[in-house]
Amino acid sequence: MIKFLWLAATLHAQILGYNFFSPHDASLNWKVKETENFEIVYTASVENLAQKVADEAERSHKILNPLLKVKPSTKTVIIISDNTDSSNGSAIGWPRPTIEIYPILPHYTDTIGEYHDWIQELILHEYAHILNFEPYSGVVGVGRTLLGSIWKPPTFLPRWYTEGFAVEMETRFTKGGRGRSILYEAQARAFFEESKWGLEGIDRINSTSIPTWPRGQRPYYFGWLLHYEMGKQKGLSIFEELNTRYGGHFPWFINGPMEDNFGLDYEDFLNKTYETYGLKIKAQLEHLKNSGIVNGVKLNQKGYFNFSPQISPDGLKLAAVTSDYNQDQSIMVWQRSSLNDSFSKSTEPTTVTTGKNIHQVDWIDNSTLVFDQQAQWKHYNNYNDIYVVDINTKNPEQITFGKRAREALSVSKNKFVFVEHEGASAKLVLFDKEKDLTQVIASPPMGYNISKLKKVKNGFVYFIKDALGNETQKSYSFLTNEKTSEEFSFIKNGQIYSQSRNSEKLIATNTTQAVDPVIDANTKEVIYSRLTSDGYLLEAKKIKDSHSYPKLDPLFKFNEDNTPTLKVKSNDSNYSGLSYLFPQYWMPFVYFVPGGSLITASTSANDPLYLHQYTLDIGYDTRAQKLKQAASYTNNTLPFAINMYFSNNFEYLVGLNAVERIVYGSLSTSHFLQEHLNEWSIQPQISYKMTDYPGYLFTEAGPGIYLNFSNIGSKKDYQISPESGLSFSIGYNYFLPSWGNVSYQGVSITSSYYLSGWFLPKRNVVKLRGAGWISPPQSTILTGYQQAGGEYGSPFWMQSLLVRGYPYGEFIGNNIANFGIEYRLPLAYPFGGPGTIPLFTNAWHLALVADTITLDGGYYDTYSLGLRATSFGKFYSSAGVEFKGDFTLFYFAPVTLKAAYYYAFSQEALGGSLIFIGFGSSL
Repeated sequence: MIKFLWLAATLHAQILGYNFFSPHDASLNWKVKETENFEIVYTASVENLAQKVADEAERSHKILNPLLKVKPSTKTVIIISDNTDSSNGSAIGWPRPTIEIYPILPHYTDTIGEYHDWIQELILHEYAHILNFEPYSGVVGVGRTLLGSIWKPPTFLPRWYTEGFAVEMETRFTKGGRGRSILYEAQARAFFEESKWGLEGIDRINSTSIPTWPRGQRPYYFGWLLHYEMGKQKGLSIFEELNTRYGGHFPWFINGPMEDNFGLDYEDFLNKTYETYGLKIKAQLEHLKNSGIVNGVKLNQKGYFNFSPQISPDGLKLAAVTSDYNQDQSIMVWQRSSLNDSFSKSTEPTTVTTGKNIHQVDWIDNSTLVFDQQAQWKHYNNYNDIYVVDINTKNPEQITFGKRAREALSVSKNKFVFVEHEGASAKLVLFDKEKDLTQVIASPPMGYNISKLKKVKNGFVYFIKDALGNETQKSYSFLTNEKTSEEFSFIKNGQIYSQSRNSEKLIATNTTQAVDPVIDANTKEVIYSRLTSDGYLLEAKKIKDSHSYPKLDPLFKFNEDNTPTLKVKSNDSNYSGLSYLFPQYWMPFVYFVPGGSLITASTSANDPLYLHQYTLDIGYDTRAQKLKQAASYTNNTLPFAINMYFSNNFEYLVGLNAVERIVYGSLSTSHFLQEHLNEWSIQPQISYKMTDYPGYLFTEAGPGIYLNFSNIGSKKDYQISPESGLSFSIGYNYFLPSWGNVSYQGVSITSSYYLSGWFLPKRNVVKLRGAGWISPPQSTILTGYQQAGGEYGSPFWMQSLLVRGYPYGEFIGNNIANFGIEYRLPLAYPFGGPGTIPLFTNAWHLALVADTITLDGGYYDTYSLGLRATSFGKFYSSAGVEFKGDFTLFYFAPVTLKAAYYYAFSQEALGGSLIFIGFGSSL
């Protein structure tokens, strides 16, 4: 018997965000600073920074509002989230205009590391997004009136448009910005000299998931190049013209306004821009070549970003930080056989340890390294701390805790210097491990950064970058306050200089940009990381004194911005999240299911800190001809989360051709079991369930508790699936006799385990899955039962009792064991799409799957559709093949589409062949 099931292609669950966002720490003293156009949400520890943010926000509004001729309908909320040591920001237009900034000062190796005034550039960039999202007009604009704030047509523009525009604004209206950076010009030369300039099509520059360089920066870099050229040709008024047009334009058909203004669509305009700047880049490179400038010799290395090279005290080993595909950062060590050998001739390096967000590595002695890396701290934070590791045992030891420390240097075995960050401020700290004491060496004003620490004899040197972007070299001696006489290297304008006392000289040049140089005194070489078309790679080059770097005609030119910073007045108050909870939108949707359809309307709301979150849903099942409702609410204002859920659901039973009503409610709390990590949690709850099955009515209520664990990480680069990790949940419920007309106890178990490596080829994964439900026998299986079967309903639901190939709800029982195995393998990585059409293919992959179930309960008979009894020990199995494609839809939404064939072996249980087309999951 052939059955065909079509699940509608929907982004419903992703759009509404049923997996609620992580909350902020409610125990902090949150405040609100309100200005004319903004509400700044901040903690008391960054009060001075909040005023700076308020000033820059109103400055951004004063600049961009007249340019784009649009203003948000409500005040824009800006959250200062000082909970991570990664510099970044984000902006979202719905349900209300909201900006979140992570104000930690950028590291010089970040793509945003060449800033002038970090907070100014960050706020202007993010507010450009907010105003970019706002326009709406005409027939398309009617959707805003009908649907609310979720309908903002410009939010559906490509990433390269929104990010490119924001980078252009941050550059035009500050003294810094990425468009002015050495990086952006050097990147063009890197692509051109390696014959890769112009290869990134309009489809690929939208992607943040292509692993090759420049990785997630494609929309920023190439999108900015387009906007720079548009502004150069038509002036800044072109941005208001395009933005207004897109506000009244149906999403995803974006070429019309471009063609009206330039006579070219975006793809042709991009190619023309490549051609224009290709001639200029070629002239730059020829000038450099004629000046005798050549690059160094690459070391044997992996990955796309290798930096912080450091030579061991004995001179025989080189350590560096490596960012490679499909894994976290690594610390690698190269070994040379003699001091006269160049490290460029070393064999492949060995991995010492891996970590996240590593900024620097340094030698303590010939076998021990110190480095910083990021880890979770007190559940809500991701902070950098200092670690040491022996290169032989490879077991890292954490030596600071919650210090927000990066760029560590060793002073001795137990003393270290590092930069401590908080908000937009930095301190230079000396740390004594044995005494657990810190001494502040330098504490410049807010907005000043400290970086580029380098050891010299009896001390170290470092650079302070002030709030105007100017860098000053400093030195610290443990013996005297005099400058060091030892020669050391540093970077200026992307080239390598050395300094000894007051003598500064250029010692090595390159065609692009260098970072992190170190002098190898034995071979008279300098080792550094250089920007190439494949990323930042380590090179070695002979030191050559006193040669100059030729002046280049710049590729990109800007007028100096002299817009003054405003000083604004504000009203300060304590934060209350409840005022933000009025619904701002509703979202209709239709699911097509066997025999009918589900029509739903949903809304959700949250306060900016996600201390309060809720969803409301109403639906109609054309088969059951009944309305269904659901509501959920999460409160994160206490040290634990409080979760409430209610649903009044009418479930159409395919096998019985009948309607079952289930009313369910629960109240639970969630608690972390580890001091800092979120892997383990426990969830006590009270639940109520009423089951109105044709001819039967059951009520059950009582307490329960769930223990949860997960260490499964997200996919990386070319991975088609998580490749390691375990997750499981064990739950216990006791439905009390005094709370309902049914009483019993039940235990539920779900688990997943991922395997890769060993005998498996790269990117191949085996997933093992198990689930079960155990409860004592009841007078009828309709009490204490669980349903099992194939996939159904919203394509983003993850069913715990899954037997693909059978109908959903085919099996019901009060003792169930369910197992599955999948073998997942990649097929191809197209990383391409049809121009500006909003469909981009990332990867094709395949999965061979098998499921089985055994239960005390029943199944629906193929011939009579009646419920037949079955007992534990009799297995119902299926197998199949799934062909999956990882896509980006509508320029921003990652989805996995699946076409599958399953064969269910038990013909009597509605088995046979099934073709499934719908959504899949990487989990």
